[in-house]
Amino acid sequence: MPRNPEKNAEISRVSGFKEKPAVKEAEDLIKNGALWNCGVFVFKLRYVMDILRNAINFISYGDVVRQYKSLAKTSFDYAVAEKCDSIYVVRYDGEWSDIGTWNTLTEVMSSKPIGDARIADDCVNTHVINELDIPMLVLGAKDMIIAASPDGILVADKEQSSYMKKYVDEINRRPMYEEKLWGEYKVLDLTVNEDGTKALTKRKRIKAGASIEYQSHKFRSEVWTVINGKCIISINGCAQEALPGHTFTIAESTGHGLTAITDTEILEIQFGKELTYDATEF
Repeated sequence: MPRNPEKNAEISRVSGFKEKPAVKEAEDLIKNGALWNCGVFVFKLRYVMDILRNAINFISYGDVVRQYKSLAKTSFDYAVAEKCDSIYVVRYDGEWSDIGTWNTLTEVMSSKPIGDARIADDCVNTHVINELDIPMLVLGAKDMIIAASPDGILVADKEQSSYMKKYVDEINRRPMYEEKLWGEYKVLDLTVNEDGTKALTKRKRIKAGASIEYQSHKFRSEVWTVINGKCIISINGCAQEALPGHTFTIAESTGHGLTAITDTEILEIQFGKELTYDATEF
């Protein structure tokens, strides 16, 4: 909630920024002409990069990704906006909704389910999103949000859905689906053998013209099988064209990369005792 004494100016300097004030404080701020912040910030990238450099040392985007977990878990509002002494506000007097919870999201969604799902006629005010490759059937549900993805399944009363954060924070597992600069991937299976070795299977979709950067992994080997499209796969500096059905075995600490000529899909199976989530694979 920015506080601004220049009540009639379309653009004016903000005297202070207060994130999530208590009710009494919010009432006092509003009486004094405060404005609600709708969460839209505009800034030069260099400005935020300078702030970030106060927390970590980095040269490239990869450096930031590798150190991201070391950053304090706080919001942009608390970490930046409240501490900034030079903010200007642009007033907005139109329709606006803070789509920050599942409940508010459903207010702008169609009543039709998204994905492979069926909702029975006896369901009331219930929204369903299914990103899985298996069908979903919902019967007799009232005022509910049901969302299924490779990362998990949510079944909640809409009003209660805004309180899910503390429960989600208790879940400690690697992402099962991610969008990357080069495309996207989905984890299909994770197997742990009796000797402690693991096998992780991913389905990767790489956009035409995009590349998975040249890299190597110290504690795991990989097998890549092309299932669709045409690409160039480089292993130990040797590049060759790959087509559907071609399979490549990549040993530990072996350099490898891929460039998609057309939209390409590969199955990647990782083997090893340490299959840690690699956030640097962007």
